[in-house]
Amino acid sequence: MAAPLPATATIVPEDPWSETKLKEAVEVWNLTPSQEQQLRVLQIKLKDIQHEWNDPHVVLGYCTASPDGFQTAEASFRAMIEWRLHNRVDELLTNYKPNPLVLDNSPIAFLKDYDKDGDPIYLERGGAVDVKGLLERFSRDELMQHAIWLREVQSSGAWVDEYERRQGRPVCNITVVYDLEGLCARHLQPSVLGWFQQLMRITENYYPGPIKRMIIIRAPAIFRIGWATIKHFFSAESQDKMIFADSDHLAVLEKYMDLDALPSCINPTGKGETAIGMPKRMEGGLIDNHVGKGGQGYVPDPRNSGISGAKPTEAASVVSSTGNTQLEKTAAALSMVSIAAL
Repeated sequence: MAAPLPATATIVPEDPWSETKLKEAVEVWNLTPSQEQQLRVLQIKLKDIQHEWNDPHVVLGYCTASPDGFQTAEASFRAMIEWRLHNRVDELLTNYKPNPLVLDNSPIAFLKDYDKDGDPIYLERGGAVDVKGLLERFSRDELMQHAIWLREVQSSGAWVDEYERRQGRPVCNITVVYDLEGLCARHLQPSVLGWFQQLMRITENYYPGPIKRMIIIRAPAIFRIGWATIKHFFSAESQDKMIFADSDHLAVLEKYMDLDALPSCINPTGKGETAIGMPKRMEGGLIDNHVGKGGQGYVPDPRNSGISGAKPTEAASVVSSTGNTQLEKTAAALSMVSIAAL
């Protein structure tokens, strides 16, 4: 009988580009023989990149992002890795501590339960975010760092492990519910729209994701004014995935998910919760006038205490740079319809 591993042992994970993993990606993403061959070519071309995100599922996020994705994936993927290294993005989940005011006023999360296909539901309440209030209290760099940290939490974390345990497969498709209730002139000011455009560039360039549909609900009349400008920020492929639902939003949502999976801020009788490791406060709202620069004077919501984005520490020292976190990296382009996306 082999001796047990010591507490400090290092476990080397399976190569994410192994034949087994490659075949799994082909099946999960339902690739054609031609697409499989192109993916294998990309495997060879990207062999020099030693990074945890060099994984077929991540690469396929770029391949499927546009009609010519397989042709542009290598350059886009290399640019993403260079951006991560230059900005030390890999360190965020370990070193960044979110400001309580920004965290509590970012009603953005994956939900605990899934849509009717068994895929994750991502809820973002853009109309409930006081973006103008945040921009008055924090620099753009501070808010951008938080936004990128949140992308990291969404792309890998305890919720992904829970999803794979419950569903027996990696994340490959996402239903986005984007709530515009509360959208007003504050969201359409130049400073807010400029912030949105900057974040959109980062999201689409560095966090491509498998969004299968985006259900935009409770859009007020003023949205039509903003949409005339905002829609140009999105590709034609993104616009084709959008479903608009106003007064009948619950009937539309029920076509794709159990309404009980939704929190009460969306469905008054809903009992839905956010996924493990996700922020719990989804109300949003205007920031009180007494709250100062950097959130001075703000009393944090206890529901979000302890939210760090990091996974629980394992008992042994385990190297997982290409282990369980890889399959979910493609789940990261989560604010394709974000007005605030903090």
